[in-house]
Amino acid sequence: MSQILTNFRLILVSPQTSGNVGSCARAAANFGITDIHVTDPRCDIWDEQAKMFGKGPARDTLLAMKKTASLAESLADCTHALAFTRRIGDKSPAEVQFSELANWIAGVLSQGIVDEHTNTRAHEHSTTEAKDFHKQRNTDDERRNQRIALIFGREDRCLFADEMELCTHFCLIPVDPKMPTLNLSHAVAVVLSRLYTDWLEQGLIDTKETYKPVGTKNILSSVGAQHAAPAIDGHGTPCPYIQDPHLTPCSISEFEGLVGHLREIMVQVGLTQAGNPDRMLLRLRRSLQRATLTQQDVSVWRGLLARIVQKVPGNS
Repeated sequence: MSQILTNFRLILVSPQTSGNVGSCARAAANFGITDIHVTDPRCDIWDEQAKMFGKGPARDTLLAMKKTASLAESLADCTHALAFTRRIGDKSPAEVQFSELANWIAGVLSQGIVDEHTNTRAHEHSTTEAKDFHKQRNTDDERRNQRIALIFGREDRCLFADEMELCTHFCLIPVDPKMPTLNLSHAVAVVLSRLYTDWLEQGLIDTKETYKPVGTKNILSSVGAQHAAPAIDGHGTPCPYIQDPHLTPCSISEFEGLVGHLREIMVQVGLTQAGNPDRMLLRLRRSLQRATLTQQDVSVWRGLLARIVQKVPGNS
């Protein structure tokens, strides 16, 4: 399996029909994705209908799917959570444009790549050197720290508000407004096909396939981590990448631990809006998500918060 494919987890949230699950397994098998979680399914994901749609090599992909009780459980060891949904609003996470999807992923996977001999970035090398450099350094070290979740919601109600809170980014798939929604398995196929095509062009897929799309930029060699298009939040603010190769992005579970710690303190000090701390907490959550926290950042924040808790009357 190509190393880049191991950085992705496909997550299906509460699918309702087993046929869709089988079709998603087939789409994932088409494009080399094997890490698939099915969160709180509303159907038997391994019934005969699922197997009928997940035929051939897709059968192994289907049977290897992991069932989880919640989206939080599936995201625990991920560093980025990208939701494909039309459920958006002023409280949504940072948006990644579909046309810039490959650029954004290149930025995430290339963040902090430094040549230990010349201390230069990958985009400063020639095309051939950049590919060799990228495979040698990023595949072995930094890229292993990244796990990007590609999240697809329910067939009828997409993702709920509390599930969107867990997502670090969202993306809209461009479609005709007369029919603004895609079938679940179709959406999965569209996204994975788009990514796989770019990875073929970049030479990041181990395949004998001779097809090469025409006119697509070699993103990792010509753009690089610093020049990859950043995600944009709801107010047009670029979301930064981690550029230091010695820093490790925090996982979703580590981030949620920090958010829980913040909520605990907000309740203790009475920092709530109309008695509800979650309104303000959502704003704080989005602010911290835009900062792209590292494990070290989370440790510093939690150390600070623990000290504050000690100073709250009654806790000493």
